[in-house]
Amino acid sequence: MAELLRQEHRRVDALSDGERDLGALFDLSYRSLTAAHQQLFRRLGLIPGPDTEAHAGAALADVEPVRAHALLEDLVDHNLLMQHALGRYGMHDLVRLHARALAGRDPADERDAALDRLLDYYQHTASRAEDLVSRFPGLAAPARAPAYPPALPDPGAAWTWLRAERPNLLAALRHTAAHGRPERSIALTANLAGLLRADGPWPQAITLHAAAADTADRLGDRRGRAHALIWSGDLRGVTGDFAGAARDLREAADIARDLGDRPGQANALIRLGQVSGFLGDHPAAIRDLCRGLELFGALGVRRGQANGLTLLGQVRGMTGDFPGAARDLRRALDIARDLGDRPGQANALSRLGLVRKRTGHFPAAVRDLQQALAVYRDSGDRLGQANALAGLGEVRCAAGDHAGALRDLHDAADLFQALGEQLGQANVLTTRGRVRGLTGDHPRALRDLREALGLYERIGAHGNKAPALNGYATSLAATGDRARALMVYGEALRLARQTLQPENEGEALEGIGECGLGDGDVEAGLAHLKQALEIFRRLSMGPDADRVQGRLSRIGS
Repeated sequence: MAELLRQEHRRVDALSDGERDLGALFDLSYRSLTAAHQQLFRRLGLIPGPDTEAHAGAALADVEPVRAHALLEDLVDHNLLMQHALGRYGMHDLVRLHARALAGRDPADERDAALDRLLDYYQHTASRAEDLVSRFPGLAAPARAPAYPPALPDPGAAWTWLRAERPNLLAALRHTAAHGRPERSIALTANLAGLLRADGPWPQAITLHAAAADTADRLGDRRGRAHALIWSGDLRGVTGDFAGAARDLREAADIARDLGDRPGQANALIRLGQVSGFLGDHPAAIRDLCRGLELFGALGVRRGQANGLTLLGQVRGMTGDFPGAARDLRRALDIARDLGDRPGQANALSRLGLVRKRTGHFPAAVRDLQQALAVYRDSGDRLGQANALAGLGEVRCAAGDHAGALRDLHDAADLFQALGEQLGQANVLTTRGRVRGLTGDHPRALRDLREALGLYERIGAHGNKAPALNGYATSLAATGDRARALMVYGEALRLARQTLQPENEGEALEGIGECGLGDGDVEAGLAHLKQALEIFRRLSMGPDADRVQGRLSRIGS
């Protein structure tokens, strides 16, 4: 560091535009300052990030934030700082070089102490913010508290601080990695996790968490490795790498169990359960989710219970257990409301809306999803917005509002594509293909559904393929290709039974029955329709049961 600062001093001394010696001009401004202003100016040359504010200035100067604010404002008046936003101060690159060169004249222990106080401030405040916003409670890395921590009274304040400080936090992370501070690097990465998940970019976030896991492994920090793997596994799942997600989350759960780290184990199991659901292994998904819920219950971590119940409700919905799904989601919603956790409420509502859609309660489903969408928009959660819009597209399709469905699906597709979320893109293609099939646009329906099936295959989302297969077969049958339609319906039926999805099993049986009737095999056709009707009635899927019953009545069976 000392050699770098000596190099910066030589660079400033060489600055000239032919008429003015800029180094001399900077020195003239600097010498007009008081000792306190000079000290803060020099220390501002040490910061790794692009700007500062009163609390960071207080940490650097070891003064109260009110005093730091006054010093920063005076430096603006002396044209040594720029206030580019209210309360935020930056330096021109040449001024920064000058400040950094001057800092090289200070004793090394004073420079190091000032920078350590700044890093403590970032690490501690990010930890507090992460605790307030994270969907994975108990994983934030603690840090030494600064003398004057800022107030973060609620998740909204935490998000505001995290987003304002993101460039500085990432710069601090790069600084610690470059200057041999691995423990700080692991902690800062953990405390950025919620922000990186919400705002991305996800490939960068996965790289950071994987690097933290490797660093922790080299240090023998097994707890740090487990927590980093939870975050990398979570993000791999979000981006559609379900095999990689399952690998990371299983290792994290095993390490946490061996260490007796119950929060870590609970978080790993909850997310692993969701990933297993997408992979189509619903028994394993429910087992892991229930075990994670038990751990959170024993710990008394209600936010973890709400998250687990939300995902358990989602998986139960995949299996056709709609009463169980609704029960879990209502419990999650009640806990989130008790905690004042609006994002948690939105997560439960968005999934509850889809359960209501499957049982034919369309107005209630739209209401739930619109409430969730409003919360996601308020918090800037683009993934939540995309999922809520995709859900609204599904509901409007089922309710017969095809134009409204296509509008919502278009907006959802734009968000999923911008985020790089492949599962969401595939789900939107599936619903859009089915909407187009219902409106008679079978060529484009088949194109969308082929693309969706290709995406599901590529990312290993076998639990999501059956609806796309059913939609594809329906459009094939509508174009007169009943032979191929029967083959695709058969594949959908096999997959639905294998992954315990009776809703999709019923739809495949209905399609096979209709193909049989179309081919003149009335006996086989009626038998398959009756099987479908029994499933729809058992699942309380009123509109679907009514449709099949009406068809049977018209045939006279």
